Amino acid sequence: MKGYIRERFGEFQTCSVGTYTKLQIKAGLKDFAKVRNLDFTYSNLITKAIGHQVSYTWQDIFKYANNNKNLYNFCQQYPDIITMIKFCLEQPRSSSVHASAVLVLPEYNQHGEEYDVNDWLPVKMIDGLLVAEWEGKYTDNAGFLKEDILGLSQLDKFMSIIEMIRNNKGEEIVLDDIPLNDRKTYRLFARGANEDIFQFVSSGMKNFSTKVKPDNIEELTAMNALWRPGAMSSNAHIEFAEIKHGKRKLKYDYMLEDVTKNTYGLTIYQEQIMQSVVTLGGFTLVESDGFRTNMKKFQKDIMATYQQKFLDGAKERGCDKHEAIKIWNKLLAFGGYGFNKSHASAYAIIAYWAQYFKANYPLEFWTTSLQYASEDEIMYRISEMKKVSSDIQLKPPSINTSTDKFECSGDNIYWSLVKIKGVGSANVNHIIRERTIKPFKSYNDFANRIPKKNVNKKTLLNLILSGCFDEIEDINKPSERMALVLKHLDKFEEDIPEYFQTDDIYKDYFWIFKQKELTGYGDVDYKQMLSNAGHSNLKSMYVNNVEFQKSKDYKEVCICGVLNFYNEKTTKKGAQYCTMELVSNSDLLRVVFWEDVLDEFRDIIPTLKGKLIAITGKTKFEDYSGSNTLYSYDKTKIVNLSK
Repeated sequence: MKGYIRERFGEFQTCSVGTYTKLQIKAGLKDFAKVRNLDFTYSNLITKAIGHQVSYTWQDIFKYANNNKNLYNFCQQYPDIITMIKFCLEQPRSSSVHASAVLVLPEYNQHGEEYDVNDWLPVKMIDGLLVAEWEGKYTDNAGFLKEDILGLSQLDKFMSIIEMIRNNKGEEIVLDDIPLNDRKTYRLFARGANEDIFQFVSSGMKNFSTKVKPDNIEELTAMNALWRPGAMSSNAHIEFAEIKHGKRKLKYDYMLEDVTKNTYGLTIYQEQIMQSVVTLGGFTLVESDGFRTNMKKFQKDIMATYQQKFLDGAKERGCDKHEAIKIWNKLLAFGGYGFNKSHASAYAIIAYWAQYFKANYPLEFWTTSLQYASEDEIMYRISEMKKVSSDIQLKPPSINTSTDKFECSGDNIYWSLVKIKGVGSANVNHIIRERTIKPFKSYNDFANRIPKKNVNKKTLLNLILSGCFDEIEDINKPSERMALVLKHLDKFEEDIPEYFQTDDIYKDYFWIFKQKELTGYGDVDYKQMLSNAGHSNLKSMYVNNVEFQKSKDYKEVCICGVLNFYNEKTTKKGAQYCTMELVSNSDLLRVVFWEDVLDEFRDIIPTLKGKLIAITGKTKFEDYSGSNTLYSYDKTKIVNLSK
C-alpha cells in the first residue's frame, strides 16, 4: 500500500512520519545496567516487573518495586542506577519512523507554484525511506493529509508459519478459515501463555489473561480494549474479570442490555457509546458520531447541547432523570478511554490466530517465533516453549542442517547460524553453497574446503563452541568439544587461550555456558550433573524449572543455577534473612534463607556469587510474584557445583 501511494502521487509528494522515542524506565534500567556490566539476562528479568504505561514518573519505579521483590532488591543494590534514571527520564533517546503514518503532500502551493516534500517540511532519509522530521501531531496541526497504513511483522510470521506447515505436513492453512472456538487455544490464554502473542505479550497482559480466562473472541476483544491506560486507571479491567467470574454483580443500565451484554454491562468501545446515545437518547447515527468526535475535545457549550438532547430523549423513553444523568456521566467517563471496537476486534483475531498456531502447530510456531525474536526476547520464548510444548527439542546449530534461519525437522528446532556471534550472512552463504555440493564429513573437511577469507579462524572457533560440529564429529557431551578446539588451535598454530586453562574445561556446564554466550541458548542438565558429582540424594530431590513452579507448598526440593544476586535484610522485628536469585537456564528462581539457617551459611554465600550451585529447601507460592519461592528449612544444604 505504501508503495502504491508513492507510485500514485509521486516519490517526492509522499513521506513517512517521524517519531522520537523518549527514555522510559525499562530502557533506562537496561541501558544503565549495561554501563555497570550487569548480565543482560538479569536486567531483562528485572524490567519484566515494570507494567505498561503511556508515560512514567521516576516515582513509578518504587511503585512497582513495592510489589516485586526482584525489582526491590535491584533498587537496594544499585541505587546509583535508580538515581541516574531520575535525571534522564523522558529525555529523547532515539528517532525512528512511525509504524503506519504516511503523508500525501500537495503538488502545488496556494500560488500555483510546484512544491515537493522538501518545500513543505523538513525531511531526512532513514534506510532509504523519506521521513518527516516532524511528529504526527505537528503534521496534523499543519493540515497535511495523513494516512495510517499499519505494516505488521506479525503478518510475515503468519506467512512463515503457513509455509512451514505446508512443507512439513502438506496442509494448506487459510487464516480466515481458522475456527474461532478452539478450546486448546483458549486454554493457553487462560494460563497466560502469551509469549509472542500479538498485543497480549506484556507481563501485565499475561496476568490479566489468567484473571479473565477468556473463552471466546468477544472476551479477547474486550481485553484488548481494556488493557490501556485510561481503562486501567479506573479499574475497568478488574471489574470485567470479576463480573465474568461472579465476584461482582452484573448490572445493566436502563435500556442498554443489548448494547453491553457482550461486555458484562460495561461500556468499553466507542461504538457502544454511540449506540447508547442512539438507543436511550434518541440521537441519529450522524449525531452520535458527532458526539463521539466532540467528547474528547469537550467544548462545554457543544457538550451541554448534547447532554440536554440525551436527557430529553431518555425522559421520552421512560428513564428517570437521576438515572439518565448517572448514565450520561458514565458515558463521558468511558468516553475518555473508549477504544474503537473494529481495531480491538482486528487485534484480537490476530492474537487468536497466533495462539491457535502455538496450540495446534507448535513446531512451526516456535521455529518462526525464535527466528523473529530479539536477543532480549529469546530466553522468554524458550522458557515458555518448554512449559507448553515440551515435546519440542531445541538443538544447537548444525553445520550441515542449519541455515540463516531457524529450521525445524521432526520434533527438533535447529539454531540459526547467523544467530551465532561473529557469524554473518556472507559466512553462512559460503557454507551453504559448499555443503550443497557435498555435505561436510568432519571439521577437517570443512576447514580444508572453506577458504579463510570466507570463514576466518575466530569465526570457525565460534562455530565449534556453538556446537556446529557435534553431529559430524560424533560429539555426545559438550565437554568433548575441547578435543576439537585443540585440533583447531593446532591447525592455526595458536596458543591455548587463558579461559581454556582451567579444570572447568572437563565439565559440561563450562561448554554449555560458552555456547549460551555465543548463541543465547544453552541448557545445563543439572540432574545429570548432580549424578556425575556423586550427589545422589540431591538428584532424587531435584526439580527442573517447570516442575519447581508446579510444586505444592512445603514440598522438599533441590534447585540448581548460577547465584546471580544475594542481599541480607532485617525484618521490622529485627530478624535477619537473605534473599537470593538463581539464573537457572532460561528462568530466574527466588530463594529466601531465614535467620536460623542464615547463620550457618552467612560466610559461604558471598563466595558463591557467580558460581553454579545446588540448594535444597521447601517451595512456597507467593501471591505478589505469582510464582514459587524456595524457603530454607532445618535441613537446607548448599553445594558448590563449580568445583
